[in-house]
Amino acid sequence: MGVIFNFSQNFIRIELPKKQLPASQKGLVKGVVKDLDERQIALLNLIAENPKYTKVEMAQKIGVSTTTIDKHLKVLKELKLLKRQGGRKNGYWQILHKNDRGE
Repeated sequence: MGVIFNFSQNFIRIELPKKQLPASQKGLVKGVVKDLDERQIALLNLIAENPKYTKVEMAQKIGVSTTTIDKHLKVLKELKLLKRQGGRKNGYWQILHKNDRGE
């Protein structure tokens, strides 16, 4: 499905298709979503889609504040499901698998 443009007298509405994760990336999130809330799962899916998303970009895509993103990232890091690699500007997020978590 492509982009849909809806025109009316006062506005233009643009509908973008929902981006689907490639099958190879869905497995990154599938095994780690137990006992997580909706936003934490959404964050993991975003990171699987693009590990270089910034907190601001994640907040915009999910529709929450950056403070909320910080809160959920903290939980995911404490659960050892997520790790930040590299520096603030050139770093990326890494989803940790069971063997990366020492399980």
